[in-house]
Amino acid sequence: MERILSKEIVAKIKVDLAELSTELPQDIRSNSYLAAVICSDDTAAESYLGAKLKFASSVGVSLKVFNYSDVDDEADLISKIKDIDTDPECKAVIIELPLKKGMDELKVSNALSPEKDVDGLGVISTGAYVQKGLDVGAGFFIPATPQACLILAETVTDLSGKSVAVLGRGRTVGKPLANLLISKGATVTVCHSRTKDIQDITRRSDVVFTAMGRPKSLNADYFTDGTVIVDAGIGFTDTGISGDVDLDSISDLAVNVTPVPGGVGPLTTALLFSAFLNCLKDLSRKEMSST
Repeated sequence: MERILSKEIVAKIKVDLAELSTELPQDIRSNSYLAAVICSDDTAAESYLGAKLKFASSVGVSLKVFNYSDVDDEADLISKIKDIDTDPECKAVIIELPLKKGMDELKVSNALSPEKDVDGLGVISTGAYVQKGLDVGAGFFIPATPQACLILAETVTDLSGKSVAVLGRGRTVGKPLANLLISKGATVTVCHSRTKDIQDITRRSDVVFTAMGRPKSLNADYFTDGTVIVDAGIGFTDTGISGDVDLDSISDLAVNVTPVPGGVGPLTTALLFSAFLNCLKDLSRKEMSST
């Protein structure tokens, strides 16, 4: 088993972003912030937010947290998000998922203006990358976790022409990832709770992406030598954070796998901040061209 680590990629992104941050005009840097909205009682959401706060500090980005975990009414949450969205100093917004049980995540995400939906969760950005893949152009965003999955897989193999299994059909990872893989030229099978013979599907696949959030649920029976495994699942066990893949179980297989932690998560965070700072860079260019 060989681990696919994101550490070196993230380190390079950090250097690039820190440099970009210092190159931005002072008025843009001092009058712009990235908002993070949380309305959850989920441990994973809090963990994601903590990682973002740490990363923001390391690259000189102003990240403001709006904690609405005491809000139970969906309409009230949407109203608060719209207030943030209309703040001229707020240039982008991250909505930490999952939200509280019973809240419509798509409806809440669509409360954002498309140009501030930095994680690409609303229907406008979704339509753009479903139609155009990674080449969506300025003004649209692609969800950071699927992007991170693709980048890490491509450190090992070209995805074009590969047989690929995606385990999980969630709106934030599985569905967008499947569409992006199609745009890459992969042959994609999406598996979920009603899929039969999942082990047979994964064992026949060149690459397996998993985003189920079921800690250590995938053992050596799901994989064969030569498989590339990208684990975007996250869950909490008695021993800490774990991905969907039981790494101990597959240690004797000749596979490449992203560990949790140390794989998809850190790169996801880095890509979110990269998108935000590129927004500020575009804003700077527009202001310069108008003067």
